[in-house]
Amino acid sequence: MFRKKIDKTQDKISISLQNWHPDIHWYTPLIVHSVAYISKFIMQGLNRVDIQKNEEFSSTVERGNRALITFSNHNSLFDDPFLLACFGPVKVVGSRYIAADAQNFFSRKFTGFLFGQGRCVPIVRGAGMQQPGFDYLKKILSEGGWVHIFPEGTRNRSPRDGIQNNFTHGIAHLILASKPIILPFYHVGMESILPVGANFPRAGKSVKVLFGNKLNLDENGLKSLFGDTIFEPSQSRESIQKITDWTFTVLKGLEKEIL
Repeated sequence: MFRKKIDKTQDKISISLQNWHPDIHWYTPLIVHSVAYISKFIMQGLNRVDIQKNEEFSSTVERGNRALITFSNHNSLFDDPFLLACFGPVKVVGSRYIAADAQNFFSRKFTGFLFGQGRCVPIVRGAGMQQPGFDYLKKILSEGGWVHIFPEGTRNRSPRDGIQNNFTHGIAHLILASKPIILPFYHVGMESILPVGANFPRAGKSVKVLFGNKLNLDENGLKSLFGDTIFEPSQSRESIQKITDWTFTVLKGLEKEIL
């Protein structure tokens, strides 16, 4: 729908950067709020959303200057913003930044502008952590912002079978860099509202969301979960893999509860 095919990784990075405009202007809140209200109408007006343990999300609003990372499974092209818009007031849910696939959302000028103003950040799959999008997400987190990420890295084409893909390492790098509050959630049913290949959302469907427990992964929290060597440079690869595997286990646990 929005995508223009680009083959080379470096081309994906350079083109997405040309089309990405994250600077805030007078019209930015108008775009963010409009998208959030439209998303709420699609999800809660035309469809039904059952959110369990939403108090875990509500309790993150007053977190001072602490960074927040939410992460979830990924079943449809618009899990964000459609689903995330249902979690709270527009002024809250409109503050999130989302790691978005560069080719799907930033390969064309207009869509790149629109999604950039909607606080999407272009990430090129397979390009590693040394790319501008990840640097920008780290900056947002360092300022106490909220970032949502899909650790699967792509949509699950068989969501009824649960999470299939090994998680990418991006979430572990962001956690280790920002020492944030983290909040996982798992959802089912988004694939029926916007199936793969669909251009318009469906109506009359039901979606269920289950939040996990909010965790404080400050320095002490990380050491408690992963050991005192978690920050040692010589253990960096092992540390990243430990955190990645842990986030996978957390979401698989929520999957068992909700399915």
